[in-house]
Amino acid sequence: MLYIIGANSRLYRSLNLENRIIELSVRINSVKQITTFPEDAAIVIFSDPGDAIITSAILISILSCIPYKSNCKIVFISSISAQFYQSPHCPIEGGYARRKRVAEEILASRKDLTITIIRAGNVFSHGGWKMIQERSTIAILPRGFNKTAASTPQEVADAISEGVSQEFGHHYLNIARGVDTSTIFKRVVFTPGILSVYRVKWARTPLKALTRIFRVMKIYLPSPDDINSFLVK
Repeated sequence: MLYIIGANSRLYRSLNLENRIIELSVRINSVKQITTFPEDAAIVIFSDPGDAIITSAILISILSCIPYKSNCKIVFISSISAQFYQSPHCPIEGGYARRKRVAEEILASRKDLTITIIRAGNVFSHGGWKMIQERSTIAILPRGFNKTAASTPQEVADAISEGVSQEFGHHYLNIARGVDTSTIFKRVVFTPGILSVYRVKWARTPLKALTRIFRVMKIYLPSPDDINSFLVK
């Protein structure tokens, strides 16, 4: 049986998983409806709540429902953003990246379980990234990086199938690919020197404000939290 936690995820809704499925929301009250997961359950965790504290509570609650050395398998849909703080170009960790990293760390604490972490890139075919892509007439990005870390729903679905079939242990599947940025946006202006601005800590708040202003003008300027996705050569 496949348990989907975060069934309200737009990414999950875009997939066609051919399994018997029980869907749960990502709310902690929903997770607490289950006292113990069946011995052979496969648990796929799609979405995480709005801050790291609630994310921690959800993950701890899920793990408390899984007995020690259970045959349950966990697949967590993470993001390459979980590694942004290690970026050689611009080590920024925003709220979303922090939640993913915290979730990965909590899951990694259960050495007795089979756990697969899927690190996906931006999925531009649905959800928030699709909205950004459709409304933006121009994207302003750093010069010297002409690719974006991206993934497709099918790649996510294939990784889930691989994850629920893994042997015992902890596994990491990086399914982000470098896609030519010029194929994602209608027009891209690669701007020299802009990355140095992102690297200045005090400039991050003004950059977020500028991002919102540009959005009204249908110009996409990545927020400091998102810039690392576009730093692929």
